Amino acid sequence: MQTDQFLSRAELDAMTLQVGLVGFDGVVIASDRRLVVYEGKSRSSSQISKICTSDSVTCCWAGDDLSEWAAQSVIKRPWTRDACQSEAFMVTELSKNGCEDWKEYTRQRGEPVAMSRVVMVAVHANASLWRLDVGPRSNARRHFDRLVTGDPGNTARHFVNKYAANCCNEPVARLITLAAYAIIVGGEENPHGVDGLEVAVIPKNGTTIKLTESQERELYQRASVISQKARDGLLEPFQY
Repeated sequence: MQTDQFLSRAELDAMTLQVGLVGFDGVVIASDRRLVVYEGKSRSSSQISKICTSDSVTCCWAGDDLSEWAAQSVIKRPWTRDACQSEAFMVTELSKNGCEDWKEYTRQRGEPVAMSRVVMVAVHANASLWRLDVGPRSNARRHFDRLVTGDPGNTARHFVNKYAANCCNEPVARLITLAAYAIIVGGEENPHGVDGLEVAVIPKNGTTIKLTESQERELYQRASVISQKARDGLLEPFQY
């Protein structure tokens, strides 16, 4: 999917919304499922999974096929438990991984990719959450409580900024609804770029659990109730 010649960075970023929250016993990642493809002046969209996993890491990619390429490359690496405990090692190796992926992708494509891409990485061994920016100068940064990528102007980010502060002190079970709610509301605000829901829970030292369709429907129902209660409270008459 070659979108650079048609889209600005802002337009590309607005085509997804993803949330990662760190609890004391694991990480939850929530993403939309919309994939937008441009061919000439035509635009089409479909629903796909943007979360991929291995025994040691789980990745969530945003943007286009370079992001997916990089995510698949990360999960295929043999990350050892001891190595993942070193923050310096993870910064170096994730950044190197991103640079190598960008070089190989642009070599096969035949032209440089103008904009960096983002991959969210959760490490199972210590329930750590990372942002990997993939480009000619790739870099990785650990996030200790929350991370939101995609659609920078989407006001659904407010809910994560307001309610996920210090969420690292909470069990991951208490963070699932918040992560999902931000994606659902983000889709209501930007239905052309954000749509659908996918949620993965990564328990510390455990195996990634992807929520089922019925569980995701329950989260949509919860979101509807939460929004209605908020609306009723905000529009409650005030005597003046």
